[in-house]
Amino acid sequence: MPASDLTMIHLSELHFQAEGTRHPEHLDSYAEALNTLDHVRQYAPKPDFFLITGDLVLGAANAEIGYPRVRQLVDRMAAEFDVPILLALGNGDANGPFRRIVLGEVEPLRAGRYHYSKVISGLKVIVLDSHADGQHFGDFDGDQLEWLRRELAATPDMDFLLAFHHPPGKVVFGRDEEDVVNAPRLAEIIAGYNVIGILCGHFHMPYLSSFAGVPTALTSGVCSTITWSDPKQMIHERAGGGYNIVHIRDRRMLVRFMDVTSERPTLRWAETKWHEMRAARLATESSARAGDLTAPSLLDDQVAAYKRDGFIVIEDVLHGVELERVQAAFDRAQARTRVDWEEGRAKGKGVSENGEYYASGTWHARKYFDIYPLHLLEQDDTVVELIAHPKLLPFLSATVGEDVQTATIQVRVLEPQTAQDALEEGGYVNWHRDHGNDEEWRYLGRPLNTKVIVYLTDVGPDDGCTACVPGSHLWQHRPDHAAYKGMGGGENQATKSRDQRDMPGMVAAEVKAGSAFLFNTRLWHTTLPNRGSRDRWCVLTLYAPFYQKQPGVTVEAAMALEAAGQLNTPERRQLFGLEPMTGANGYKRLAQHNGDDADDRMFKGVRPPRLGLPPA
Repeated sequence: MPASDLTMIHLSELHFQAEGTRHPEHLDSYAEALNTLDHVRQYAPKPDFFLITGDLVLGAANAEIGYPRVRQLVDRMAAEFDVPILLALGNGDANGPFRRIVLGEVEPLRAGRYHYSKVISGLKVIVLDSHADGQHFGDFDGDQLEWLRRELAATPDMDFLLAFHHPPGKVVFGRDEEDVVNAPRLAEIIAGYNVIGILCGHFHMPYLSSFAGVPTALTSGVCSTITWSDPKQMIHERAGGGYNIVHIRDRRMLVRFMDVTSERPTLRWAETKWHEMRAARLATESSARAGDLTAPSLLDDQVAAYKRDGFIVIEDVLHGVELERVQAAFDRAQARTRVDWEEGRAKGKGVSENGEYYASGTWHARKYFDIYPLHLLEQDDTVVELIAHPKLLPFLSATVGEDVQTATIQVRVLEPQTAQDALEEGGYVNWHRDHGNDEEWRYLGRPLNTKVIVYLTDVGPDDGCTACVPGSHLWQHRPDHAAYKGMGGGENQATKSRDQRDMPGMVAAEVKAGSAFLFNTRLWHTTLPNRGSRDRWCVLTLYAPFYQKQPGVTVEAAMALEAAGQLNTPERRQLFGLEPMTGANGYKRLAQHNGDDADDRMFKGVRPPRLGLPPA
């Protein structure tokens, strides 16, 4: 039966708490709830049901005193209005105490997220649990999403209304916010069903948006209302709030935003710490994918090691099917580029010290060849995801900065060397540091640039692995790097009498396929000879702050991916230089790049006729 002629009251953010825990001079959250019900009696005295989308208490610390008051309020509402009262959980809630005190469950309490459905006058209301204990953002666990898939399929012809705490779509709140980590999976599951609306809370403000083509309405908090001041770049929170009256008419959702208060006391003018919140979210997103629940502390350890040593290794960035797909894409791209490389060598090119020459869109040398980045990126979307991978992005945001972007992408094949060549010339590159002119950043503990090498083949000590000197990013002196082998040949060969491994303090980064070596570009490092039996494959990506100019080769890749619709997440759009998620350094836009990179060594060859132009 189609849903029609229904009225519901949408509440959120009760924030019941122990007396005196927050803003005691202004805020009595239980009294605000009663005041809101008085307002409901004037404007919608006979609703069909109530819906409260989470943050029933103000954090787990207030659970034991807050949830009895929630139970008291729900019982009072049910007795007066005699309609269903549907509850969802938010980031301020705690599953165990809620089940025990509000639902009356007895030990042992049911584990898992709190989700359910209820049919009311032809409308199937599905309440989901987007809260993860201890986290401010939201996500949906796999069991819950699978339950949702079955719940929709069981009654495919019904009208559905979804309700949960964290809004899944974009909310402009000082900057563009998307608070559900795995919202795309939700969009995939609800596609094809008549979901007439989504109701959420979390932001303490009325807001209308759209998610996967579904109208999405947020409501003010019952305890308080939050607004954003653009001039002050601050949050303004005041006591008291509002609610939504939601009507279902002709299988459509209609929303009235109701303001209970007029002038109420200010609770806070507060600066936001977007970078801290985002780093925590990304770290936990990464842990969710990797099954590691200690990722936030792991991130702290990684940053500390990076500041001390100048590098870290993150294992299993790619693994399983994801690694196999990237390897297969790499193999296809390298097979075509190898033809040009071999032709160049057959013609005698590449005989200088490093032997560089331009072909097939990029640069090659005697011991290795590079693949034009777009030729790899366009092979498989998993390669695009690698550049903005959730296992790398938390660390990059915490070190380079929250406005981190890609500067250069190098896709490299290192050929095995003969034993004689390795002995005489060493590896394909000598001891060096990539950058040495960012002095002030060195003392701030944050690099101007971080380079990430993701290896697609296992790399042992004789497979062309990267070697470095821990802590050398802090050196104020330069070692006698010209005395060591590497980048063999040329007029300087006679001075290179020492083996690369003789550098004092050297360590070799031995990693397996799918792992990443991340280093400060001031770190002294080299590549040891590849004495193995097969090519070494890797993707080297240089990350920089958003204000830095990208070279033309990266711009061209970004423009092509944008045209193909592959830069379809905020993370990808920032990492490829289209737009920052933070609002910082927003003056630089990729579409304004005119491709004039005459001094860019990545583009000494023939440039394509013109860059793609942005849409009119």
